[in-house]
Amino acid sequence: MFIHFLRKICVVVAAMLSLAFSFLAQAQNIDELLANADSARTKEINLYKDLLSKISDSNFNLSASQQADYDYLWAFYLSRTGKTQNAVDIYERVLHQEHSTKASFKSLISLSNLYSVLGETEKAYQYALSFSHEKYSDVEPGLRHDATLLFAYNLLRTGLYKEADNFINSFDLDNVAERSRCLKLTVDTELEFRLKRMPADQNWRSDDVRYCHDIGEHILAYISTVFITHNLVENNRSIEALQTLVSDLEGVISTKYDNLLGYWYSTMAEAWLKNGGLEQSIRYAELSLEYDSDKSNYNSQINAYRVLYQSYERLGDKKNALEYLKSYQNVYETAQHTRVTSAVAFYSAKLKAEESLRKIETLNEQLALSDLETKVSKVEAENNRLYLMMTLMVVVVLILWVYKTKLHQLKLKKQVEIDALTGVLSRRYFTEKLDKALQVGKASNQNVAFIIFDLDHFKRINDSFGHPAGDWVLQMVGEVCASSGRRADLVGRLGGEEFGILLPDCDVENAARVAEKCRAAIARIDSTPSGHSFSVSASFGVSAASVAGFDSRAVISDADKALYLAKKHGRNRVSVSPKFDGLNNLGAGI
Repeated sequence: MFIHFLRKICVVVAAMLSLAFSFLAQAQNIDELLANADSARTKEINLYKDLLSKISDSNFNLSASQQADYDYLWAFYLSRTGKTQNAVDIYERVLHQEHSTKASFKSLISLSNLYSVLGETEKAYQYALSFSHEKYSDVEPGLRHDATLLFAYNLLRTGLYKEADNFINSFDLDNVAERSRCLKLTVDTELEFRLKRMPADQNWRSDDVRYCHDIGEHILAYISTVFITHNLVENNRSIEALQTLVSDLEGVISTKYDNLLGYWYSTMAEAWLKNGGLEQSIRYAELSLEYDSDKSNYNSQINAYRVLYQSYERLGDKKNALEYLKSYQNVYETAQHTRVTSAVAFYSAKLKAEESLRKIETLNEQLALSDLETKVSKVEAENNRLYLMMTLMVVVVLILWVYKTKLHQLKLKKQVEIDALTGVLSRRYFTEKLDKALQVGKASNQNVAFIIFDLDHFKRINDSFGHPAGDWVLQMVGEVCASSGRRADLVGRLGGEEFGILLPDCDVENAARVAEKCRAAIARIDSTPSGHSFSVSASFGVSAASVAGFDSRAVISDADKALYLAKKHGRNRVSVSPKFDGLNNLGAGI
């Protein structure tokens, strides 16, 4: 009986030991899965999701520390897949738990990053300034490096480039983790691009980019690559940029990182535009806007809308060009406003942190010195000075923003009013000026003359010597005609090789003299600087409101008939309106 009882006891003990070892092995397995998931979260999104699923599907009860680590990893996955607010809620919960300091610190980093994306910049900077809290004094150096770099990246993303540059220059790369080296490469690359310090060399930092690919940090490597190629595009090396952008596109798509894809496609669109591929530039600009799902990537949107506006303008689609010009201006102004708001938020958070620290120091001094009234007065005076400084800083920043916005508006206005190639008035703005001049002339009983001319056999120049030679001719014609008339005269490009001259308070005879002066100037153009030898001439038609009436369509039509007569009589000459009795045809050389 006793022996039988001992046997039962041994069986029970063995079962308990087996169960204990099983639980221990499972706990170790969970720790291994959590570690593998943490390693994969920025490298392989599909593997990352599978590892999280294995943990959630397991029947083992997670410890409080493991649960905190898992919740952080799940929140990170939600943020990667666009569920930002859900991720924020979980991060806030993990931040305030006390079982895993590491998970709390990681959540603090992520919250600072996400609040920046959500536009709550002051809150983002308040979290970032908590990285040095004594609660996290035992956090491993690698995480501290990541926190430092992400804080610099948030400053960079909100347009505080110099602040980010000052912050990152103090960063030491000795004894840091592999990912931290790649994260610093990403921040450095964008900083060099934004501050216009990057050389136009596609092999710049190529060893570092390759290193990041080798360790599996493909997203960080591609972010660096896109700024290097964007710099090539801005330095008129779009062919080289496209070679890299196209060859790496499949790898970028595989990251499934929308913000990266949005900026990548906008850079491709800009490269195609500079290379003359208008259909491709439109397609990739539209793709870029589709991938900017949360509308937070202002640089990507600005690039895309500018490309769409310029592409449709070159195609002659004025309706779409105007629509995208408005979108571009709206996004640009929103980005400027966001940057101003971010600057104010950063310095506000910094001042509040300094103020809080100052209050603690003041309380300690009060306990030591007991002179409470003197210390309180000192703190109040200091606070008032800080608030005054902050108010002045906000006013200065707002003034600078208004000034920059006004300059940008003037630049846009010039783009609409001036023909980019020739420097004379655009067709739309010239037509508006003609209509207005005729209205004023009719009301004040003043004559208004109009000259229309186009270049003789211009197509031959394009066909024989190429479009660059044709563009050079158009530029020279714009210059010589703009300087051939009176101060009040306006020259505009009506389309292709056709130009117009508006002459307020001028009759047909004097307009014909201006036209002849312009014709002679064109005929004297020396083609040597273009690298080719050819002659340039133009045929002119002259009309005025006194013979055609004070209607722009009638005046243009009448001048066009005169231009037809000039071509009919041998080109390279000036003809006046058939309705005018004084002169009919002015031959070349008059």
